[in-house]
Amino acid sequence: MTKSKTLPLEADPIEDRIKQIRAECDAIVAKHAAEVKKTCEGVPLQVIRQEIELRARGCPCAQAMYVIYGKEAAKHLERDR
Repeated sequence: MTKSKTLPLEADPIEDRIKQIRAECDAIVAKHAAEVKKTCEGVPLQVIRQEIELRARGCPCAQAMYVIYGKEAAKHLERDR
């Protein structure tokens, strides 16, 4: 039985860029949730964040697009075209 060799894990430029984009998207959603929180006294920030995540099912990129474009976000997401 031959063991398959695995390549050593190295920082892949695309992997780094994906992580950066995800962090940027998360920051957009977090900022929006904090703004909404100001108008929703008594509602925990995490609940607001979860509501955003539920409305924009999927990855952080889709959630950021939802925050930016609202109901029109699907038009801007390639997977929905």
